[in-house]
Amino acid sequence: MSNQIDTTLAELMKNNPDLAARNPEVASIDPPGEPKRSKYGNKRTLYNGMVYDSQREASRAVELDLLRRAGEVICWQHHVVFPLSKGVSYEADFVVVYPDLHVEVEDTKGFRTHEYKIKAKLFREKYGQEIKEL
Repeated sequence: MSNQIDTTLAELMKNNPDLAARNPEVASIDPPGEPKRSKYGNKRTLYNGMVYDSQREASRAVELDLLRRAGEVICWQHHVVFPLSKGVSYEADFVVVYPDLHVEVEDTKGFRTHEYKIKAKLFREKYGQEIKEL
């Protein structure tokens, strides 16, 4: 039902620019169908009720769940934000706590962007820890 409503709203906005101008929050709804291709070709993936930014990220969540059940990981958190400096922050894909209580910050990387390299350096300087790239 929601899909049909989204389609109807998208058509109304497309065919009536005045209506779209008066309702910008509704006009921004994308019509259903094929999701837009992401910038780096990753595919959003649903696992255990959570949406992950890529299949690689979802696969890591599966691995972490298995490691937790096996007792090799105490717990893990998804998409943790770390403040860096001057309003800049870094969002880690995973933060993992191991039985010896050491913590690893993980990022599932397909491509190391210039922005990521800068944030990884700032992260290292502020927190004294490397980001584990998967």
